[in-house]
Amino acid sequence: MRILVLCKESELPWYGWGYADAFRNLGCALSFVPEEASRHADLSVLLASCPERPSLILKPDYHWYGIPWGLTSVDIPTVIFHDDVYRFTERRIVWSMLFDCAVVCHTHFEASFRQAGHPNVMTLPIALSPKLFVGPELERDIEVASVGRVDSAIYVTRQRILLELEKHFQMNDWRKRPYTPEEMSEAYRRARIVVNVARDDCPYEANMRVFEVMASGALLLTRAPSELTEIGFQEGVHFVGFHTETEVVPLVKKYLSNESLRRQMTQAARESVIHEHTFECRVRTLLQRIQENPALCAPARRGRWHQVRLAYLDYYSGQDNLEGAVRYFRQILYHSPHRVLRGARLLLPSYLRRLRKRYRTTWSFRCPGCGGTRIKPSPRTGILETYFLPLLMTKPFQSEVCVTRFLHFGRRN
Repeated sequence: MRILVLCKESELPWYGWGYADAFRNLGCALSFVPEEASRHADLSVLLASCPERPSLILKPDYHWYGIPWGLTSVDIPTVIFHDDVYRFTERRIVWSMLFDCAVVCHTHFEASFRQAGHPNVMTLPIALSPKLFVGPELERDIEVASVGRVDSAIYVTRQRILLELEKHFQMNDWRKRPYTPEEMSEAYRRARIVVNVARDDCPYEANMRVFEVMASGALLLTRAPSELTEIGFQEGVHFVGFHTETEVVPLVKKYLSNESLRRQMTQAARESVIHEHTFECRVRTLLQRIQENPALCAPARRGRWHQVRLAYLDYYSGQDNLEGAVRYFRQILYHSPHRVLRGARLLLPSYLRRLRKRYRTTWSFRCPGCGGTRIKPSPRTGILETYFLPLLMTKPFQSEVCVTRFLHFGRRN
């Protein structure tokens, strides 16, 4: 079975190598977008570059390479992955209409896609590559470890908790960014407890870190409630949950002093993730779903001319890819001029953001808490900031723009 991956191999997303290895381990051959290919190459060009006709077309959750034109007419099943589906959910629903199967990596979102009219949606949580956690047991000389970013506004809680933990326990260098996969594995395998504080805009998410921690043999301490309980894990059996920040330090002290209970929980967690939550497990589930439901059922396959192009325009505009967005806006302008206002509404925010990035002067400062560098707007605001920035902050131009109101693929509008 050959799979065409709509991404250059050198630009795979952070979880891509795990899926790539899993597909290959299960006997699938992968073809990627050629390194020299244009970002706007049509699907026919990409298919011609494959040594044989693929049986599946897969779009990772990575936006540097766009969605090629031709998906709605090709007689090959297509799949799109949504990792951070909690960001720009409504726009992701629209993009999914171009694909036969939509894969969401977090719970609670499958129903939203189905209610919007997509007939084939499945939830595949993030997983891990177990090869990073094989080898002899290391001495656990780190009391508490953490790996992850602290250089953004969505990680304020994480930074605050880690600063407090640092006062009481021996920790790894959690300010270091980034850790390589090997360095991350070593830090977890040397730690007794790993604290996971998910991003503030999605505090319940089961990110890749939680699976890696459990595979490493360290005890996972994470926010509760958590998605982990919805995919088969039990709080108090496989991991420890904290509901408030004040609980973190007492919980760490409790489990550091009770080695037998800690080992019992880490063993149960490790057995579960190794047998049920690897990338190979996810790939088997996906391939089984495709075999059971190989129908070419993307709503855009039966959508009208302007609906398909508006979906492409929304995708490229959402990624601030003006070249791709203008391409489809011109098609709408020439062939469906009475729908130009709809296209302009999608294109204009991207264009204004481009202007804002181009002409806005910035200055940097070093955060005293984490030592990271952050960027803030210059106090010397110009005409663009004075007149256009307030416009960008109004509801019609927010990133989470409700495009589903006029992109109903099942209707004749």
